[in-house]
Amino acid sequence: MLSIAIVDDEEAALKELKDALVRYFSENKIEDYFIAEYRDGRELLDTYDGKFDMIYLDIDMTDVNGLKTAKTIRNAGDDTAIVFVTRLARYAVKCYDFNAWDFIVKPINYFSFAVKLGKLLRHIAKNERKRIKIECGQDVHFVDVNDIYYVEVQKHALLYHTAQGEIRSWGSLKDAIDQIGDKGFCSCNRCYYVNLRYVSAVNDNVVTVRGDKLEISRNRKKSFMTSLASYFGQGDNR
Repeated sequence: MLSIAIVDDEEAALKELKDALVRYFSENKIEDYFIAEYRDGRELLDTYDGKFDMIYLDIDMTDVNGLKTAKTIRNAGDDTAIVFVTRLARYAVKCYDFNAWDFIVKPINYFSFAVKLGKLLRHIAKNERKRIKIECGQDVHFVDVNDIYYVEVQKHALLYHTAQGEIRSWGSLKDAIDQIGDKGFCSCNRCYYVNLRYVSAVNDNVVTVRGDKLEISRNRKKSFMTSLASYFGQGDNR
């Protein structure tokens, strides 16, 4: 399901944006979507958990404005597509300081809006990703599963080896597997869950993942090698 947040402290502007989205989805026969409405940046941040595919964010809001909201989201490591909405075109340059996907000038021109939304939806479809939330004490990290090299279990702790560095959390390897899913991942033993895209070599009972050498257990070697061969399109390696 496509999940969208729209944030604006003006009811009329909020309705205009929602109506434009609903019109686009109706015209393009898109039915599987959800639109969440927020009246200011603080309302969004108070409940934000990285679940949205895109966020339409008004810049000029009282209390927590759009730029502050975007900064908080980006500082949390979240790269959700943000489209800024503003009445002042001069704000456009600032938008890209927050790695924004695009910006829209109020009042909305539907044709321009539809073109930009179409491009964004094609980008999302092409780069379909799954993000997970990893809690570490009071810290929360939003991580794209494609950025996870492997997950290591250490007693009752989980160590996520990622492109953003190591993230420690609590739980079992099963918890991590249930959250990440099995697409492109496989266990090489009871202590490691490996992202197959980062495997660079297998030597005997050792797999090299992003430079780290991990043991492949005897009872999981066949399934691991089969998964690896399938991932790289080589068929079943028996």
